Amino acid sequence: MKKTLLLAALGALSVSANAQFTDGFESYADGPLLSGGWLAWGNSNSEAGTVVSNMARTGSKSVKIDTNGDAGFSDYTDAVHPWTGFSTGKYVVRSWMYLPTGGATGSTPYYILMNLYNGTGGEWSVQMKFSGATGKVTSDMLALTDQVQPDIAYDQWVPIHHYVDLDLVAGGNERGEVREFYNWTRLETAAFQAGFIHTWKAVNANPTEIQNIDLFINPEGGSAVEHFYDDVQILPNTHTVSASAVTTTEGEEFGGDLGSLASSDDNSYCAFNDAVSLASKVLVTTNTDLPSITAFTFNFELRVERPGVQYAVYFKNYTTNTMQFQAGATAPTADVSGSVTVSTDAMRYMSGMGEMQAEFRFSPINDEDPSQDGWLHCIDVANYSVTAF
Repeated sequence: MKKTLLLAALGALSVSANAQFTDGFESYADGPLLSGGWLAWGNSNSEAGTVVSNMARTGSKSVKIDTNGDAGFSDYTDAVHPWTGFSTGKYVVRSWMYLPTGGATGSTPYYILMNLYNGTGGEWSVQMKFSGATGKVTSDMLALTDQVQPDIAYDQWVPIHHYVDLDLVAGGNERGEVREFYNWTRLETAAFQAGFIHTWKAVNANPTEIQNIDLFINPEGGSAVEHFYDDVQILPNTHTVSASAVTTTEGEEFGGDLGSLASSDDNSYCAFNDAVSLASKVLVTTNTDLPSITAFTFNFELRVERPGVQYAVYFKNYTTNTMQFQAGATAPTADVSGSVTVSTDAMRYMSGMGEMQAEFRFSPINDEDPSQDGWLHCIDVANYSVTAF
């Protein structure tokens, strides 16, 4: 039961209802990955990825990509997942990679996205290369002078992002656009971004679609090596991100937990006011797992259990390292939902690794109920709707 109140709007933000894909490999038995739509290139089962339980970013499983290093291709992995339904709109394709030290020595891992896949070939839109010889990550679809070439981050889970616009028209043809990121760093240089478009496809006759992901390691005569992927996703450009942490920073936590902020269900996170200041503060942290955004809306639902209390919403500005006021009003005594939208310079409110923080501040307006010196401040919903690009 709630009312809806739009508290602040600093720009327009649309909500996408596009299709999605998510796979954390949790539902598969350990061994060859030949289910859930996953195949091996050319339907050669010997090249399938391997589901393992000894390495994971989330849950307990991931997919292993490995080779014995034989340049004759006697033992290597070339795992693919064909997709349909991604033919228009904007998307974020995100995967997490774990590359052990030495995992690119003698053989080269590749992360590939394709706009056309026919089982044995097609057109490559993205071919991200991890060179053990140089220790660098490069895009085979860009000139080396047009890309940053970040260092490989070994022995940790690292995000790989591709922002894909399937509707962009370039040079009179619908070529689409892709923006490449590795470990929070965009591969295209600032100079390239200023004057050029990294097109999604090169051949006009081919479809402007996301048709396939290819997790490949090229055996080049080195020793046996392996690396891992987890949490492979295609997300709509605009999507909702739940809170990842909540804490009372002034006053005393009373009840509820992080799960209480997930939906409007009267299961609320509540905090008492401080006995001296009579105020309360609740900090909500969200990990968007995005390297950049252009706009966002912070959505919330709250109430207090006495009249005469005001609340304010603050966002952390990561540029100035300060909390900045966004909106406020008299706090309702029954659940009311509100939102704050930012569509200008949104990146000031996100860290370089995708973190965002919002703080609720509650305080009495006056002493209209002096007999009551302790009361609850409750939050039932807190999430972000973010637009990547």
